[in-house]
Amino acid sequence: MSSEEEEFIDVLETNRFEIVQRLQTDRTFLFDYLRSKNVFDSGDYDLVLAEKTRERKAGKFLDVLMTKGRTGYNHFIDAIQVSNAGLFEKLTGEKASSRKYIKVIVE
Repeated sequence: MSSEEEEFIDVLETNRFEIVQRLQTDRTFLFDYLRSKNVFDSGDYDLVLAEKTRERKAGKFLDVLMTKGRTGYNHFIDAIQVSNAGLFEKLTGEKASSRKYIKVIVE
């Protein structure tokens, strides 16, 4: 595993508790965005939704996301910039900006 891969996994693991508490897995935006970027597929979506509680769904989501590499992580960060600005700011240390997100979508 490269140091770049270890870095994003470390961010997810270090912040796992807070991500699980704040991630909104009941909204489809996150899944739809990640599917549009070929990060998640319908099997990944079904795997997450098979969990019984919101927290377990969020934990399973993180487990799956960690297998998607740096590109998957980057798309996750792009998505939460719009859907969960506080979590975005916690993970990146940057102020959320929907304008930056729109640029990413258009490119």
